[in-house]
Amino acid sequence: MNYTHAYIGKLPCGCAVACVVDMPDRKKSTAEDVAEFIREGYTVERIEIGQGVKLQRCTHSREGSK
Repeated sequence: MNYTHAYIGKLPCGCAVACVVDMPDRKKSTAEDVAEFIREGYTVERIEIGQGVKLQRCTHSREGSK
């Protein structure tokens, strides 16, 4: 069985703040999005859709943030 996957971007505090679905017809844009997550300093995790990940705005204090 083939599952659909997503890439989740997490901040160092653990908050999941970014997501892109891994679609076969959008491989280039998915790769660009994941590269952006990495440039932003997110930890990237690949998950199966249906695992249920809650995305949220990070409410933790981040020193030195803009």
